[in-house]
Amino acid sequence: MANPSPLEAQFEAADAQLMPFGEGATVVAMHDVIETEYAPVRKGATLMDCPHRALVELTGGDRQGFLHNVLTQDINAMGPGQVRRAFMLTAQGRIIADLFVVHGEKQTWLDVDVLCAQQLLDELDKLLFSEDVQIIDHRATYHRLSLHGPKAMGVLERFSPHSLEPLEPHAATKLKLGMIEPLAFRDDECGEVGLHLWTITPHAPVLWQALLEAGEADAIKPLGWLAYNIARIEAGSPLFMIDFGSDSLPGETGLLDAAVSFTKGCYRGQEIVARMKDIGHPAKTLVGFDAEGDELPVAGTPVYAQPGGDAVGAVTSSTPSPMRSGKPIGIAMVKWDCRAPGTTLHAPAEGATVSLTTRTLNSRARPTDNTP
Repeated sequence: MANPSPLEAQFEAADAQLMPFGEGATVVAMHDVIETEYAPVRKGATLMDCPHRALVELTGGDRQGFLHNVLTQDINAMGPGQVRRAFMLTAQGRIIADLFVVHGEKQTWLDVDVLCAQQLLDELDKLLFSEDVQIIDHRATYHRLSLHGPKAMGVLERFSPHSLEPLEPHAATKLKLGMIEPLAFRDDECGEVGLHLWTITPHAPVLWQALLEAGEADAIKPLGWLAYNIARIEAGSPLFMIDFGSDSLPGETGLLDAAVSFTKGCYRGQEIVARMKDIGHPAKTLVGFDAEGDELPVAGTPVYAQPGGDAVGAVTSSTPSPMRSGKPIGIAMVKWDCRAPGTTLHAPAEGATVSLTTRTLNSRARPTDNTP
């Protein structure tokens, strides 16, 4: 269950439009209008409230080895200040959680979708035996804010000028401004610089205001879910619980290179993942697509190899794209044989049948992952 954002009352008073995020969570859909929120993602800086994310902290001397044995990534190879994406799987290889592992000197943090945080906690506790590991649920005690845009790093530098080292993708650091000491890590999910800051919940409103003030020179804007969703679809960044879910295998997500190591030892679900790789491919996978014309095929719409034929998949996300002059784009789960970039598929949209041209997704993989 998600906790309300500590900024929710402030947003309601400012007439922001709120929307549900799954069952039990609420996010800001729009602070103003989509166009004025989207533009600075591409040209300036934006600040987003993220009550849809949850933080889990692990301490203890065995935490790194414990996570190495239960996640799909090579956690033992991580040093302090490094970030890796990983999956936690069932014994059948299905995805329980899609998360970011942020490794520190004395703690390791897991940044995860709030809707699967409880299951993640339950599974970690179930797998913990005699190891020196303490698992701390920070859903009520920590809150995330995110900066997106090419000028986001400048905002952070002005916010914390004496403590920030350059943050490359997949890196993390601790910041300091007075009593506020947020944990920051970088993942460019919108195709521009993406900086994600975790702070204790009582400090979140103060951090929000401090970041807005630090970004005044860059005309920083608050970012709602709808404009964020446009930007991440344009960047080809699939989301857990939206584009793939708990019935998905890692090979179906388009994130295999980013979230799975094939050079580490065993972990739960590893046999299924390895077998799928040895066979060559899963039965289906996520792809991006560009649609002809102006009609938008919405999420859930079936996708066909030929008009009038059998369905070969379904749209999972879609949006008009400002980067393509408003033309529709999206993400779809399709049969493996239909995945190649440039493949023409078809989908119903607004009473018409439109052609879709497939393209690859952005896995944001670490360049050294899966290198022997």
